[in-house]
Amino acid sequence: MSQFEQCANIKFCFKLGKTVAETLECLKTVYGDEALKKTAVYDWFKRFKNGQESLEDEERSGRPSTSKNDETIEKVKNLVRSDRRLRIQDMANALGISYGSVQNILKDDLGMRRVCAKFVPCILTEDQMENRKLIAAELFERSVNEKDFLSKIVTVNETWVFAYDPETKLQSSEWHTTSSPRPKKSRVVKSQLKVMLIVFFDNEGLIHWEFVPNGQTVNSSFYIEVLKRLRDSIRRKRQRKWENDIAPCDFWLFPNLKLGLKGERFATIEDIKVNATANLRAIPIEGYQRCFQQLQSRWSKCVCAEGRYFERD
Repeated sequence: MSQFEQCANIKFCFKLGKTVAETLECLKTVYGDEALKKTAVYDWFKRFKNGQESLEDEERSGRPSTSKNDETIEKVKNLVRSDRRLRIQDMANALGISYGSVQNILKDDLGMRRVCAKFVPCILTEDQMENRKLIAAELFERSVNEKDFLSKIVTVNETWVFAYDPETKLQSSEWHTTSSPRPKKSRVVKSQLKVMLIVFFDNEGLIHWEFVPNGQTVNSSFYIEVLKRLRDSIRRKRQRKWENDIAPCDFWLFPNLKLGLKGERFATIEDIKVNATANLRAIPIEGYQRCFQQLQSRWSKCVCAEGRYFERD
């Protein structure tokens, strides 16, 4: 069965608004083992989405048959450098060559691929990256050389807890057969009703947590009172740590806390507090211990990254 015929059917499905998965299933039903592979179907969907109407891979009529040469490659490179958001079809139109030629040049000759921007807390300056590197190096060295260094650390941070926080994609995934339709889910946003939670913990578990009163500004005066209450909690719960240092950390607790709250709806601030507290208490001590064991690895990664943000930072 010709590829041209399958491409025509892919275009037909695309125009009908079908998904890649639905189109692939239709092709398998009609063509069986001769159906185009998933990657090819994705590729044609991308072409049609970018405005391509032709069903041919070869050069379009009226265009040179040898469009892929050193001069054309250099022109594509310059176009990309001038605007890295250009679509393949825009470059093809500008240079008078086919969509497929531009795509091959980008992929095979220039080694490029289209990537999404990664969101980071902020764009770090050189001084900030150097400071992160030095602090991480010092903490890593102390964790290696000082006995029980990790057990001396108490970490703190704040987070908003919402009356409704949408489920993640993983949480809302379902088991389906290849022939069943893909489930659909409407886009929802976090609720306006929320409360700020402050949590202190160490490798033995929770030490102190409290919710910020509605309307309270979280400033130095407020935190002085919070730290006084933390001091009392440490004195009661961690007597041997009473004279040790406190250091900040944030990468593990809040994601675990919020995972259990996503998809749930709470009517009042009090409901949020009760459920957030229950989820905090449900986290096992082993989880806190693993969290602090990972600290050494994260400090090492920060040093290796020269103070820059790294994956899952």
